[in-house]
Amino acid sequence: MTTTDHGVGRRHSLEQERAAYAWDYIQSVKAVSKQQGEQDGKRQIEKDYRSRVRGFGPMVLANGLGPALAFLYAKRSEKNQGDSYALLLQHVAGWLVKKGIIIGNDANALASQIGTMPLAQYRQARSEALAILVWLKRFAEGALEEPENSREDV
Repeated sequence: MTTTDHGVGRRHSLEQERAAYAWDYIQSVKAVSKQQGEQDGKRQIEKDYRSRVRGFGPMVLANGLGPALAFLYAKRSEKNQGDSYALLLQHVAGWLVKKGIIIGNDANALASQIGTMPLAQYRQARSEALAILVWLKRFAEGALEEPENSREDV
């Protein structure tokens, strides 16, 4: 089986699209951090988000996309849309909307659709969520404040 140049270029473009999307959202985490007045060096939202995004991929692999998203949904603060759970949920949901896998860009739309979608669509959602998480994790590791008690992989 051979791969055409067109197929390789298209795949590369999808990865570039994911990277650009992830970079924009990591920058939004930094903006929320500044907006919350964390310029004093604490930058807790950055540390929390970095920790959440590092653990979310393994959570999806271990428990499935639905339960992992339900965890974020349950932990997010309805009053503060700038918490790390809400931001990560928004970022994953936003990507799934952008790819046309779900309709609507809020946590309620995602929660209602994830449990009722056909299996093929669920698998596509899982694959796309894991793919965007690779980029979110890498950019978070490079651009966001590291938690004090964290052990980074080398």
